[in-house]
Formats: sequence, C-alpha cells, structure tokens
Amino acid sequence: MRRRPLLNLLVVSPKGEMFLKAVDMGGEIKDTAYIAGQLIDCIREVGADNVIQVVTDSAAVCKAAGRLVEQEFSWITWMPCTPHCLDMLLEDVGKLPWAAEVVAEAKAVVKFITNHHRSQALFRGKSTMDLLKPGDTRFATNFIMLDRMLEVREALQELVVSREWREWNRKSNHSDDGDEVRDYVLRSRFWKNLEKVLALTKGTVALLRECNRGVPIAGKVYVAMFNCGQELEALRDGTSEYCPEIKVSVQKYAQVHAIWEKHWEMLHSDMHAAGYVLDPEYQSPDNGQHSNVEVMRGFHNIVEKLLPDIEDQVKAIE
Repeated sequence: MRRRPLLNLLVVSPKGEMFLKAVDMGGEIKDTAYIAGQLIDCIREVGADNVIQVVTDSAAVCKAAGRLVEQEFSWITWMPCTPHCLDMLLEDVGKLPWAAEVVAEAKAVVKFITNHHRSQALFRGKSTMDLLKPGDTRFATNFIMLDRMLEVREALQELVVSREWREWNRKSNHSDDGDEVRDYVLRSRFWKNLEKVLALTKGTVALLRECNRGVPIAGKVYVAMFNCGQELEALRDGTSEYCPEIKVSVQKYAQVHAIWEKHWEMLHSDMHAAGYVLDPEYQSPDNGQHSNVEVMRGFHNIVEKLLPDIEDQVKAIE
C-alpha cells in the first residue's frame, strides 16, 4: 500500500511453508550482489545445512544471484520459479497477434456482460456457471477465462439472441458495445480461434494448476513439459488425442513451439531431471529415464552436489 519495493523470503519444507521476513529495498541498488547477500544471510539464519535449494523468479539479476549462492554453498541448487516461468510462457503466447485478438475479444464480452447488472442477471438465467474475469498480474487467468467461455458457449449464444437481451440493449446507452458483443458471440471464427488458442496452451495451464496444489512435482514438471512439446506437434499434424478436431497451421505451431522451447530452456534444471528419476509415479522400465542422457546427467549432478563422498554417491545411484 505504501509502494515500497519488498523482497519476500520464505522457507519451504516437507512440513509446509513459512513466511520468514520481508526486506525493504527502498534506496538500495537491487543488483546481483545485493539480492545474493539477502539470500545468503537468510540461508545462514535458518542453517545452511538445512537448505538444498533456492527458488527465485527468472529475472536475469535473480538468476545471477542464484549462481552466487551456489558458489557460496556447493550443495545448494538454484532454480527459477516454475509458475512464474509458465505464466511468462503464456504471456508470450498471448502477445502473438492472432492470440491477442482472441483474448481482447473475449475480454470485451466478459467485461460487458459482468459490468452491467441486467446483462449479468440475464446471463445467469441461461447458465449455472459465471463468466470469469482475468486477473491483472497473472496472464494465465486470460486462458482460464477463455476456457470458461467455451464451457458456457451455448448460454452466451442463447443470451444474445434472446428477446430480453435485444430489448435491454436497445434501450440502454451502450447498444453499440452490446451489438459488438453479440457479433463476437455469434461469429463462428471467434470460437474456432478460441479453441485453437486453448488447445495450444492446454498443457501449460494444466501444469500451472498442478504447481499450485502444494505437492512435490519437480519430476512431473519434466514429464509435463515434454508432453506439452509432443502435444504441440500433434496439433500441427492433426493427430491430437485430446483435441482431435483441431489442427493448427505450421506457422502458428512454429511460433508457439519457439516460445515453449525458450521457456523450457529457462526453466529446466538438474532438479527436474533428478525428480523425474526419483518420482515413484515413473518407476517403470517403459519410461526410459535411465536411457536418457540429459536426465541421468542431471540426476548425477544433484547426487554429487548433495553427497560429496564418492562411496555415498555410488550407493545413492545404485
């Protein structure tokens, strides 16, 4: 409320999460050394031997600070915040002109209907589910908004062709906006484009939701991101099991796949590889972790970090 720049420090353990403190960075130079110093002080406060990982957002200054922490404590691994990276991935997809158009039109529909008591009441007479407004600071909420709109598509279309809607819209001072909303809702191209945007982001949104469940998912992130890449290829080829009726153009696929690759490279760490190897859900010869060079290299790197004794490393790997 006072517009102060705060650095929040939290501790996470198997017993839960605890807010430790907030540092007022007003007047400070928020560079790599400053942020690393705050993290190192916090680690020493809780006991360095109790810490195996540091998570920050993926800003360049935070990434560099994480590397300084790793130099100070050889057994600690830095990695970027998974939900933050996924949200930025969705934001970049949402900035593509053809996706931005869908989001803008959908926002116009939701805003108009939810901002007027009469239209809201008329809509609720058609649907048992409300429209969802997107949040200001989390781009993923735009895609959650689109998903809900698809669920209530028939209700929206019934609404804008109803006699009650026409009469209310004709008498109101915003009939032009109401007519525009009606045109969007009745336009088949709007819904086709909306379905394509949702299909291309379905896996990312699902993983983001999984991240917020509060369960260990490092290994599941590795699998889910791999599956997202496979699903994008299936949508390009028209062979998707989840959206069999949808096929996206090679151009749209290339744009989204490039964004996916960029953020997976940003997000990926040895912790994800180690989590994939150790997660009980994937303990099957069919998953092939042990034949994946990248996965096993990451796993070995984590073992070497946490267990400096070579005999302990061998036992752990066995």
